[in-house]
Amino acid sequence: SLQEGTLIIAGSSVKAGYTVLGGEVAGLEFGTIIVTNASLRIAENTRLKVSGDFLNYGRVDAESGSSVELVGNSPATFVGDTVFKEIVCKVPGKVLKVKDGAVLSVDELCYFAGGSLSRINFSSLEGGAWSLKLAEGAISSIVNLNLFRCDASQGKTLTAANSTLTGCENITAKELSEGNLVGWTGAAGSDFENAANFSPMRVPLASDNVVVKADAHARHISGMKIEEVPAAGLALTHSL
Repeated sequence: SLQEGTLIIAGSSVKAGYTVLGGEVAGLEFGTIIVTNASLRIAENTRLKVSGDFLNYGRVDAESGSSVELVGNSPATFVGDTVFKEIVCKVPGKVLKVKDGAVLSVDELCYFAGGSLSRINFSSLEGGAWSLKLAEGAISSIVNLNLFRCDASQGKTLTAANSTLTGCENITAKELSEGNLVGWTGAAGSDFENAANFSPMRVPLASDNVVVKADAHARHISGMKIEEVPAAGLALTHSL
């Protein structure tokens, strides 16, 4: 179960050195994280779960392979420019708000999957614009969102499937059917977010059933972190 406490990291200056989550701080599940006049670093390969707010009044960055997953049904607010390697939310109906003008930067994986009847609502805190900056080499999977005033023009173009976009920039809407069987072929490489690697040729939704057969090119599928497929084959449901 989640430790519903609040992690507060406070200091006199962001230059005073980092507090490392996954290092000096024990426990990786929190209600709210508050960083004030201090620096926080999420350590390599650390999987962090946050059920409340992520309030950055200092400096926050992350090492390779680290992840922040937004969990629980409570609304969550982001404050401050924050760098994530991976950010994940799979909670239908989750309400997420970002302080106007803040930039959320994602270097490796941006994964948001709401429900077809209960979308994730992602908007600004006060009605202004906010930014989601996706690095060129990052993977994104955005499905079933209501997205408001999100400016993605600082990074690469995002695609949002089965989503409503209001006042957004550099984000493309796409409509996909759900609940189908999608087969991995690996015809175009190892990238799970490349439609050319599937039959039919489209990236699976969270609700789809993904099948990887024994003769498929699936020794390594990036984004799914599958290192080996058994000789008998492997059936997967698209999830992280």
